[in-house]
Amino acid sequence: MKRCCSNVRTITINDEEYPRQLAGLCLPPQVLVTRGPRIPTTARLLTITGSRSPSFLARQAAYDFAAASARAGTHLVVSCNIGVDRHALYGAWEGRRETLVLFDTPLPRYGWHIPSAILITPFIDDVLDVHSRRASCASLCGSLGEATLVIEAATSSSSIAIASAALDGGKEVFVHTVGLARARESGGSRLLAEMGAPLVSSYEELACHLGWDGPPVV
Repeated sequence: MKRCCSNVRTITINDEEYPRQLAGLCLPPQVLVTRGPRIPTTARLLTITGSRSPSFLARQAAYDFAAASARAGTHLVVSCNIGVDRHALYGAWEGRRETLVLFDTPLPRYGWHIPSAILITPFIDDVLDVHSRRASCASLCGSLGEATLVIEAATSSSSIAIASAALDGGKEVFVHTVGLARARESGGSRLLAEMGAPLVSSYEELACHLGWDGPPVV
């Protein structure tokens, strides 16, 4: 493992810190660049995703759900997008739990000084086109979590791509009830619900469904 600069690490697939969830993919990234606390390789991980332009209720739901998840000992996985993902990051920070933040670009040089944020990217440059990088990031987000929660999502969105990656990996995908309120902006959430995704309104409901009632098994 090589240090690029202060607090920035380059992790190879053979390193102990490399997430086992990604190592099992058909085409796992061979290198991850990360900044912040160490990646919790034995922790329980939940992916939370949603709209970049969520309703007030969806923003509040993301924050509250993330805070409750963190207090229960669950680490979150989010993308670097604004909106639902950012509010989930802030909620996990309140709950004093580290959050894995996936980037579809090289890591930013400035900003992102939230102590609980573990910034991760498989990209050391932006040679790949943006659509390929976004698809790769969505795949990693959906693969890292043991389950995925969609707060509020449109039909054609990165959140649906993340949910699809989770389903392809045999993971459970949940839909938050708040995400069914708005017609046009909630098309993706409604589609997932029609496909049979369980509806939840609290972390306790999701944990009960998954058997996460006790502390994470290390």
